Amino acid sequence: MGKSLGVIFIAIPLIVLVSSALCLLGPSGLKFWISICSFALFTIYFFPTFIAWDISDRLSDIEKLKKENKKLDKISIKHQSFWTIFVINLLFGWSILGWIIAFGMAHGQSDSNIPSEFQELLQPKTPNIESRLTEVGSLLSKGLISQAEADIRRDAILKNVN
Repeated sequence: MGKSLGVIFIAIPLIVLVSSALCLLGPSGLKFWISICSFALFTIYFFPTFIAWDISDRLSDIEKLKKENKKLDKISIKHQSFWTIFVINLLFGWSILGWIIAFGMAHGQSDSNIPSEFQELLQPKTPNIESRLTEVGSLLSKGLISQAEADIRRDAILKNVN
């Protein structure tokens, strides 16, 4: 929701500024201000599509990974219904109801397809059986646990395998 409020707080004052400038400047700067107004209207019109383009800032695990690994910053995660939102926005955005529906869908929950780069990093790191048994052997050889405790731990590890 942070992106949407930021753009709205930027776009509305921009439109007010542009319309005021048009009144003051007259035809001399008209082409420039028409292009500014067109850009602002385009941004507002397709705002739901822009929101649906990258939803990774709404997924806390992904956001943490992006902060830790700067290479992942360039990867965007699209909303699962991105193309539906785009079509609704394109065809019906001119009506306020169509724009609101697209906006609501863009902010809605999405079971997005997370790229493989993130899926690998999100997998919990569970040590394999061999390393866990080696760790028990190491604790036993260092004298940190008794033979009976080592046997209990080995049995528990092997029991969880099946």
